[in-house]
Amino acid sequence: MINKLIPSALFILLSPFYQVAATSAQEIATPSSNFVNFKSARAFCKYAKQHKGTFVSCIPISNPNKTADLEVKIDGKKVTPNITVSHQGMYVYYTFDKDTVINVTVTNLETNKAIYDGAAEDKLGLKCGYNKCVPWVKGKG
Repeated sequence: MINKLIPSALFILLSPFYQVAATSAQEIATPSSNFVNFKSARAFCKYAKQHKGTFVSCIPISNPNKTADLEVKIDGKKVTPNITVSHQGMYVYYTFDKDTVINVTVTNLETNKAIYDGAAEDKLGLKCGYNKCVPWVKGKG
């Protein structure tokens, strides 16, 4: 019972702090937060759909790094050009369109090097380390 309440409580407490991009982009400061309760992008998106509900696509980009912040640029979308994802934080691209894939460039701001340039898929997203990003599936990244 308590295991079911912890993710619910965390989502309610943390939801005002994660960043969201929808039809009009919003950038909200992301404090260090504990997204490790979600083992994959699909698990996060499923939970968000149950509790937020109105989006069509959900593309999270997780940054579990202990010190490095990331910069995310979404190609061809009218969103904030420089999205900063705080270390141990997450950025979520929500849309009401059927955007199943977006192209992103992710830069490690600690080293100032691009660590990913490619596609991020709906309900798969990315999990980024210091040197690379990989699809955010359970047990990988």
